Amino acid sequence: MASRSITSTGTRDADPGVAFIATTFFDGQGFMVPKSLGVKSASELNGATVCAEEGSTTLLNIADYFGDRGMTYRVENIADKTARLAAFFSGKCDVYASDVTALTSDRLLAQDPSAYQILPEVISNEPLTLVSQPDQALEAAIFWSFQVMLNAEQFGINQANVDQIVKQLDQQPKGVVRLFAKDGATADMAQKLGLPADWAYQIIKQVGNYGDVFERHLGEKTTFGMQRAGGVNALARDGGLMYPYPIR
Repeated sequence: MASRSITSTGTRDADPGVAFIATTFFDGQGFMVPKSLGVKSASELNGATVCAEEGSTTLLNIADYFGDRGMTYRVENIADKTARLAAFFSGKCDVYASDVTALTSDRLLAQDPSAYQILPEVISNEPLTLVSQPDQALEAAIFWSFQVMLNAEQFGINQANVDQIVKQLDQQPKGVVRLFAKDGATADMAQKLGLPADWAYQIIKQVGNYGDVFERHLGEKTTFGMQRAGGVNALARDGGLMYPYPIR
């Protein structure tokens, strides 16, 4: 399986050689520019040279955005990310195009990050999705592992308290019992999918719930400083798109 910034699209999903399983992060494409360029909006990029990744959806999004607005542009199509960033930071390109979260990270690689800004426009929908080889059991295991992470967060269960929760399982809501009981839903799923009996517990203990992972890698205490609250990657109950499927 692959877990990185892979956008689920219609033509990719139609390929019988791969299976797009669960969207773990909703992103969108944006633009980064040097402040010296003097632009405040992507609508001011007519005639710009754009550094972008070869073979990515980024190129299609750029073509759509500029074409729909009758704007001209030129692409520096560079496959290697290190070379692509070097070209941008050296001034070979006016603009660097990528997913907004990637731009947030890439900006920090500049010798002087404060000399660059991410423009406000988000020009595409980028559902970043777990991908595997087509295999029904593998796909189900991956999908429901992610759902365990979402359900755990919804129940307030995380790496720090999961052991205590399991010790006091007789005092927990029925949904939590189904997650961790030896005769619960996940135990039944384990038999059908060939997983260890305590797979749900191990996911939370070793990796954490979705919120644990987000805060560890992208949250406000990291260099990214991303706020999840109120955004699309919040749980559905909090107005986001992360909707825990029922485990029963």
